[in-house]
Amino acid sequence: MDPSSSIVSDLIGAIYECAHDPSGWPIALGRLSRALNFRFARMDESNPALDELQITAAYGLTPDWVQRMEDRHAPDI
Repeated sequence: MDPSSSIVSDLIGAIYECAHDPSGWPIALGRLSRALNFRFARMDESNPALDELQITAAYGLTPDWVQRMEDRHAPDI
């Protein structure tokens, strides 16, 4: 990752924007992935009290792959 302050500031801004609008996570994950030279990324937020995933966002993954991973690993979360 290029350590320039403008890139880091842009990435931090993208994350903060998601606090206001969680639908932006796939875009933010894409920006982070490109900056870090990742092929894909996924982020989940779980609420143990409700026993469910609340936010699931992915970049570079097909919906089928995401669903297979949820089916396989959700019981472990």
